[in-house]
Amino acid sequence: MSIGSISVLARLSGAHRSPPKRLYRDGWPGDLQRAGQLAFSATQWCLHRRAAMVLVGAGLPAAKGALRVSSKLGLRDWLSGAYVMSGAAPSRLVMHLGLDASPAPELYLADADVLVVLGCRQGLQVVVHVAEDAQRLDRYRQCADRARQQLASAALGHLVPAVVEQRAVLDLAILVQQRLVGRTVRPSGLSADELEQYVKAALQPVRALAVGSRAAGAGADDILLNHEMNWLEFDPQLGAAVRRPLAALRAWPGRRQHPAVLAHGDYWFSNLLFEPGSPQLSGLIDWERSRPDAVAGFDALHLVMFSFSAWRGTSPLQVLCMLWDDLCEPVLERLLAYAGQATDLSTEDLRHVALLIWLLHLSRHGLQVRDWTDARRRDWLEEPADSAQRWLARNG
Repeated sequence: MSIGSISVLARLSGAHRSPPKRLYRDGWPGDLQRAGQLAFSATQWCLHRRAAMVLVGAGLPAAKGALRVSSKLGLRDWLSGAYVMSGAAPSRLVMHLGLDASPAPELYLADADVLVVLGCRQGLQVVVHVAEDAQRLDRYRQCADRARQQLASAALGHLVPAVVEQRAVLDLAILVQQRLVGRTVRPSGLSADELEQYVKAALQPVRALAVGSRAAGAGADDILLNHEMNWLEFDPQLGAAVRRPLAALRAWPGRRQHPAVLAHGDYWFSNLLFEPGSPQLSGLIDWERSRPDAVAGFDALHLVMFSFSAWRGTSPLQVLCMLWDDLCEPVLERLLAYAGQATDLSTEDLRHVALLIWLLHLSRHGLQVRDWTDARRRDWLEEPADSAQRWLARNG
């Protein structure tokens, strides 16, 4: 959980303090550690029990994902060291968001500064996005509206949740959407045949999003490649590794030959909903990273890259290395073939798209390169750079 989303949660629930405080301190030495922890936690709970909110989740307070919120501290939570937000109450959160008190809403921290609340409003299941940045939610809504309109031409508009309401409360921006029926699927729990079926189903909207897109003109993703990524080639730690791949991507004829498309931007299983027990797609969520003039094949390769890596238990960037080095095992080859068919791209085209995915990843995370571990540097920078350079050398 980030400080940003904690701050949003604190303001909505009326808390006086943020981030949450753990109910006991770690690090007391020797045999007194456990007794000291329990005594401290009991004291803290007695002080805060009448005006506090208990937060339970893996890796708090720095985690992202599902979060359980309660006004009552269970024995197991107390013993394991839950977190408490003093002066807060779940009832205030429900009131400020205009949700039904029953059933209790679910909280999900999907982003560093966005709180997502799943609940009901007058019996209708809704998803509420809350952020301090109103422009961010405006952009999210515009991207989702654009995608729903474009998918409607292929009778797939129902896959994008409709907006119920957009307003402000406590100087926070709130976007309320309908909650789509369906569930996410974990690729690691699928057989090879099942993985292929789910990926093929997920590629159907990708083809629809390309229909009706503008002609490539000067080239798809020009703003991204010629403005937003410029800093990469001049960075002292990244420049030598990315300079040639970036030049090759800018010069790739496919950016002009293939029409620019509407891309989701984070298209993989965590943002796809399926009918229970079936590869039938029922929803596409989280359109915040959508781009209207994107390179064809970005979503398709992104889906294959992350789905196969999760299924195989390897790093997503290693999948790109397999593609550049032509070392794909049969399952990956078939998934790449499906992606090529859905986007009318050749394998060489997909290798260029892989450059974009890698460079965009570096652009989003490269500012922290000095803090990377040696393992992360190898996985994110050195090995992909070496693999991409080998492919570029083979192709002149």
